[in-house]
Amino acid sequence: MKLGGAGIVMLAGLVSILVGSIGAINQTKIKRMLGYSGVGHVGFMLIGIGVGTYSSLQATITYMLIYVIMTINSFAIVRNQAIGKIVELRGLSRRNGVLGMTMGLGLMSIAGVPPLAGFYNKYVVVLSALTGGEIVVGLVAIILSVISGFYYVRLIRYMYFKDKAEITVVTPRVGVRTGIVLGITTYMILTLMLYPSLMMEITRAVVY
Repeated sequence: MKLGGAGIVMLAGLVSILVGSIGAINQTKIKRMLGYSGVGHVGFMLIGIGVGTYSSLQATITYMLIYVIMTINSFAIVRNQAIGKIVELRGLSRRNGVLGMTMGLGLMSIAGVPPLAGFYNKYVVVLSALTGGEIVVGLVAIILSVISGFYYVRLIRYMYFKDKAEITVVTPRVGVRTGIVLGITTYMILTLMLYPSLMMEITRAVVY
């Protein structure tokens, strides 16, 4: 990685991923954790911009669009359920199976678990870095991405494997508007899982 303008952008991207990963691990409040997660995802976008090729710019736009979809999905549930702390996710899958599955799917997608949409957007950015000759940047991004997956796994563990009776959490009913938002975003996540190149085809027109 050359320390020119593009090199500085890619270095800033790696630092953003590192800061986002470390910051999110130490959080107890879910909104702050998702905020730090956003810092990490911006880092991936900076890498795509720093590479500066046609494919990397297209990959960055794809990443941004998919990330927006996944974030709307997660925040819709957090807002509807008035979830403040991570421990309040405890037992969500047993209190509301559909809601737990929907949030779990969104979180796994954000974490980049294959073959979900979140895996594809990280894949295209890292691939653009590797094909652009930025081998070190691509490999470091992969390692940091694996580390960042820890805090998403922690959320899913709370939803599915932790449930203490002494902590009572109320599960509000999902409203119509929230249900529509969750339905649309979940449908898009699943569609992109089955047809991952769809977003690339859409963004191709934007880049051109």
